[in-house]
Amino acid sequence: MKSERAMPKSAYRVLVLGIILSLIYSRIFSFTLITAFEGFGLAIFLAWFISKVDLKPGSAFILIWFSLFMIGYFNNSLEAYFFTKQYQSIESFMMAMLISLFSALLESTSAILLLQPEGSRDITSALRSHLSSRTRSSWVKRIIAASAVYFLIYFIFGLMVSPFVMPYYSQSSSGLVIPSLTIIISLELLRGFIYAIVLLVVFAGIKSGRRLNFVVASSLLFIPGAFLPLISSMVSFSVISPVAPFHMVEILADSVVYGYAASRLIGAKSA
Repeated sequence: MKSERAMPKSAYRVLVLGIILSLIYSRIFSFTLITAFEGFGLAIFLAWFISKVDLKPGSAFILIWFSLFMIGYFNNSLEAYFFTKQYQSIESFMMAMLISLFSALLESTSAILLLQPEGSRDITSALRSHLSSRTRSSWVKRIIAASAVYFLIYFIFGLMVSPFVMPYYSQSSSGLVIPSLTIIISLELLRGFIYAIVLLVVFAGIKSGRRLNFVVASSLLFIPGAFLPLISSMVSFSVISPVAPFHMVEILADSVVYGYAASRLIGAKSA
């Protein structure tokens, strides 16, 4: 009887969160079905994600804010800075990051207040426990490997879709650019390092289990980290839409394969 009463209450909270997140997404666009889709999509993901987190509310807030900003905003914007004409200067990039930081703050605060995680650990002790499962040198090697593996995965799947997207990238009117190979390699190694650090913290904060690490990592990388930002890009820059289906397949493959690799490389030894 208790679970029957709890389910509508939980669904109500997700509904309210979806409305709040939709309004946050509409800070750039007018409120449309797309922004509602993004808001409710993120709300459903966060409800599931928080159910896997084993942290006190304050620590869960830090984890969600850190994850959403670094994976959903910063890492994507970093790539957009070099691959698109979205940012005209470093100043415009920094301003966008400040707005994104505030957006992630609103999203995380809303999620924590409405969904109320019930974990018992704080983020510091959880991370300390996670890191204690391996030696310092082992973690350094694994983080370097996780950064390099991301670049390798990115390169392989990018190569597979390149015949479909390269002709569009070459059009000056597309708003997309191809940086030099040196920049691409450096950028994607850096992005791989960022993903590795964030996922290391995420693995420390969620319930233990290598399979759960894989599912959480893949979902986090794909939903707030790739799929929802791509939807936003399609709304903001309609010129990107012709190559969006190919990139959708590419980022799904990236997320799943890298999620698996990360769960093996930077999960706790006992996971």
